[in-house]
Amino acid sequence: MIWRIYTFPPHFYPLLTSDRPVIRTNGLAQKGGHLALPIGPRRLFVASHDPDVINGLWASAPRVLAAEVNKNTVESAVK
Repeated sequence: MIWRIYTFPPHFYPLLTSDRPVIRTNGLAQKGGHLALPIGPRRLFVASHDPDVINGLWASAPRVLAAEVNKNTVESAVK
């Protein structure tokens, strides 16, 4: 897998965590599939077999990416 750690600027809202912080899409073996995990208030771990996914995330607006990560983290929380 290809993986990267994305660091958000300090003036952004911090990334949230929960009892289920792992974000998965499309299955890891599928095209477009990836795994993301907030590993700190400003850092996001992302892994994928598809380099286009990694490059697409890095090309997206940081505020939009941070908001989407926080939304997914909150929606998947149980407690």
